Order: sequence, then C-alpha cells, then structure tokens
Amino acid sequence: MRNDLTNDLRLDSFVPHAAIADNDIKPPQRQAKFEIGAAGFQINGNPYKPDRIDQLLPLGGIEEWKLSTVNAFGHPFHIPVNPFQIAKIINDTTGEDVSLSGDADEPQYANLKGVWKDTLFIRQGYTAYVYTRYRRYIGDFVLHCHILDHEDQGMMQNVRIGIPDGTGGIAAAHHNH
Repeated sequence: MRNDLTNDLRLDSFVPHAAIADNDIKPPQRQAKFEIGAAGFQINGNPYKPDRIDQLLPLGGIEEWKLSTVNAFGHPFHIPVNPFQIAKIINDTTGEDVSLSGDADEPQYANLKGVWKDTLFIRQGYTAYVYTRYRRYIGDFVLHCHILDHEDQGMMQNVRIGIPDGTGGIAAAHHNH
C-alpha cells in the first residue's frame, strides 16, 4: 500500500469485492433471526452467551445467510470482518424480490441486488438472503443487531472463522480461550 501512495494514489489494495454467483454457494445456509421474546433479546432463539460459539465458519467458505426479524418492527443486522452481497430480499406477504425495485412499504430495498454491505436493516415481514465469503481472517468476533441497546441486552452471537480440517469441520485451535 505504501507504493500505491507514491504512485498517484492508485490504492490497488482497495479493489471492489468480486461478485458471488448463485452456483458459488455451498451448504449449509446460515440463519440470523432477530427476536424480542420471553427470553429477552435474542438471535435464533438464544440470548448472547459469551462462552458459546454460535457460528463456526470455514476460512475460504462461500455461504448464503437468511436474515429475518420477528416480534419487532426490525433490526439492523451487522457482521464485521466479512461483508456480504445482497442476493435477494423477499416480501414475505407477496413473495416478491424487492431488491431490484423496492416496494411501496419499504423503498429502502430498491437497487440493492448485488450490492456489498456490512449492515442491513431487516424489517419484519421481509427476508433477506445474502452471500458472503470468509477470507483473510481467522479468529472470533460477534455479529449483532446494530441498535446498541438491543446488542447490550443479548442480541448478538459469537462467530469463529477457522481453518477447514478436511472432513467438513474446523481444525481445533492451538490455544485455549
């Protein structure tokens, strides 16, 4: 990057993300369902636990995530480290993909198909499908609702990206947490 600064600020390191095609996706499909329920603020039915890894992701993997909200107007999904590409956003009532033209109730979704983001508002009544790949980072972080009060009350999950072990799993770490 230092050479880029002295070479007309080319900044070759900051190139756009290569698009992910439908046929690049490998199972499983991940899910993040935001909910405020009897157990409090949660994702996929569970409030945050600091000692639990909720999503174990393979370095080099390319996956689809299904994002939704229940029992609330909506939540902004945020995942640091690995941005995601919007594949489609479905209006749950009509079944229509609104990531191209949006719709009258939620115009913010217009023109998002194929766009890369790290945060997306998931309104109740809509389901977003996003693609992501795990590159250049091994370790732990959290995904969460980007409303600080919701995150602080438990609407987040621990994520770990690890090296594939060759059998479909993730190799064990060389140290204890």
